[in-house]
Amino acid sequence: MRFAIVSLPCLVLILAGCSSHNAPTTPVPAPTPVPTPAAATPTFSVAAGTYTAAQMVTIGDATTGATIYYTTNGSAPTVSSTRFTGPVTVSSTETLMATAIAPGYVLSTVGSALYTIAPPPPPPPTGAVLHGQLPLAGAHVYVFAANTTGYGKASVSLLEPALTGASDSIGAYVTTVSDGTFKITSDYTCTANTQVYLYALGGDPGSGNNPASGLLAVLGNCPNSGSFSTTTAKVTVNEVSTIATAYAIAGFATDATHVSSSGTPLAQTGIANAFANAANLTDLSTGTALTATPVGNGVVPQSEINTLADILAACVGAANSSSCSLLFENATADGTTAGTPPTDTATAAINVAHHPGTNVATLYTLAGASTAFAPALAAEPNDFTVALQFPLPDGTAVISGAGGGHPIAIDAEGSVWLATPNQKSVLKFSNSGALLSPAAGYTGGGLKNPGSIAIDALGNAWITNFLGNTPQPNGTVIEFSNSGTLLSPSNGFGPFAPSYLFSIAIDASDNAWVPYGDGIAGLSSAGVIMVAVANPAGTSGDVGIAGTAIDTSGNIWGALPFGSVLFNEFSMSGAIVNPPTAGQFSCGAPFEPEQEPEGVAIDASGDVWITSGQGFTKESKSPIHACSGKGGGINPAPEGVGGDIAIDGDGNAWMVNGALAEFSNSGVPISPSNGYTIPIVPNSIAPDGSGNLWVRGGEGANLTDTLVEMIGASAPVVTPIAIGVKNNTLGSRP
Repeated sequence: MRFAIVSLPCLVLILAGCSSHNAPTTPVPAPTPVPTPAAATPTFSVAAGTYTAAQMVTIGDATTGATIYYTTNGSAPTVSSTRFTGPVTVSSTETLMATAIAPGYVLSTVGSALYTIAPPPPPPPTGAVLHGQLPLAGAHVYVFAANTTGYGKASVSLLEPALTGASDSIGAYVTTVSDGTFKITSDYTCTANTQVYLYALGGDPGSGNNPASGLLAVLGNCPNSGSFSTTTAKVTVNEVSTIATAYAIAGFATDATHVSSSGTPLAQTGIANAFANAANLTDLSTGTALTATPVGNGVVPQSEINTLADILAACVGAANSSSCSLLFENATADGTTAGTPPTDTATAAINVAHHPGTNVATLYTLAGASTAFAPALAAEPNDFTVALQFPLPDGTAVISGAGGGHPIAIDAEGSVWLATPNQKSVLKFSNSGALLSPAAGYTGGGLKNPGSIAIDALGNAWITNFLGNTPQPNGTVIEFSNSGTLLSPSNGFGPFAPSYLFSIAIDASDNAWVPYGDGIAGLSSAGVIMVAVANPAGTSGDVGIAGTAIDTSGNIWGALPFGSVLFNEFSMSGAIVNPPTAGQFSCGAPFEPEQEPEGVAIDASGDVWITSGQGFTKESKSPIHACSGKGGGINPAPEGVGGDIAIDGDGNAWMVNGALAEFSNSGVPISPSNGYTIPIVPNSIAPDGSGNLWVRGGEGANLTDTLVEMIGASAPVVTPIAIGVKNNTLGSRP
């Protein structure tokens, strides 16, 4: 048997890889790192969108342990932004943006939501036209703006016929529904700062449509937006709102559809103040007569307003009744039986406001036919003037009205300035009766016994300040800015002796003139004494000038209570100008011994009105026809004295002499035979640019110093008087 012997080296080599050509190796790749995940994008509990109210938004995130950061200003949030810890209040339009981060997670993408917060538009001005508390269905409601192109012009109709779908010869209108309500949406646009009112004509009070029913309500000063949609939610148009509107705007109203003024700044201020005064008489939203003014603590004659409203209600509530005929016959345009009668109750109310002393007894009987408003007057009044009472802060006895001075003056803004000797200060009130000065008044400058006030064209107040007899009567002049800053020296301008400084007047150059003995003294606008002539030739030297006034030619008129010469005219040099003889070109009451003429005023024709114990005398440089000189409450008393006097924008003369009287420019009495009855004993007066007459006097047993505003009693006049002198508009409408 044969055995083969095999050599093993190659085997060994083969097993060991002995070949000289080795096979390539394949590298193993490194494992790919797992990326850090981003936190989930935040979500919002309230979906983006438009909402009518603020929203509470909760921000959530699906990632466990996430921290959320957010912004509201439009910038992308980061970990430096505000951290979310609770619901976010979104109260205005904004974009809420949020991001989140968590352990093991990177910052998320930004989530955002735009929220538009748009409150619903306010409801359009809504209102109701009522007879008492009863609805007037089917009444036509017009929206008017007072015309600004001249007095007597037609009011401007504001409603758009294409939008209301109804119009007539008066203008476009909306109609009240069965409950008397109406809505004015976007049917009109008014011009900012024009004066707007509502006029409702006709309507069925339950007895059929009454075309004689005319009612008014004031909306007031048009907002810059051109609409009352955001300022007036509700208005009640009834007989009370009609009386309040008629009296407040009487100085600018011819009838219900003719309310207007000129476009001058003074006129626009005056009519704005007039419209605002309606809110001193009634609550616009309810049509209820007030008992107190919203500002100024004024007392409102609620019972009288309700009585006047009842007079209208007697016609409004009974279609085709005799009450309407009786009302219209006794509320004519000029107050006479021959005058044009109104055709609706709104115009009748305006006519009564123009002639408050006419046909009072007959009109009062009409109030008995209606019980719509209470409380009402228990007895027939002397007249239908409507007066607000504003007790003065000092609450002490009233000052004397003698001396021919004007302790009350009105500035271009319609503000009322008062000299208050009891406080040794000067008070200032707004046209609505709000106290503008400190309660203690403006003081300083040596003010001790302020007597008379005059306002210059810049609005500065000049006040006479009587210091006493040492040994002669003497005093100084104090000047305050319109805001009450003392402008005169610490001891005033002056002193002036001999002089009681009963009065002061401002000329066209803002120089101030005061009595100086039987002559005059003039202070420049800077307070420098220009002229001081105590007793010019032809005077008696009795230290007697009381009232003063300046005409548009620059001459100064002074009333002299003592001596044989009872008034003089002075040039600006202090010289007497052609001394006029009493009665030479006069009408009215003749001067007699001890008449004490004191009050002086000048009208638009340059005629000079002088009060005395016998009544008044009207002097002119040209012949004038006869006038009564007394009556209307001005009646002579033994050794009487002249009282304060003022001329309104229609040229009517108002005067005080124990009573308050009004005369036409020809001297015919307008007020009743015993004067107008007001709740004080009057001593001084001043008409304003809104048609109101401001009266100062005593009230109550102790004659507490009180200020009264007679609403709509006089015609609007240019104030202050110095502007009338400067612009030749004395006794004229602004």
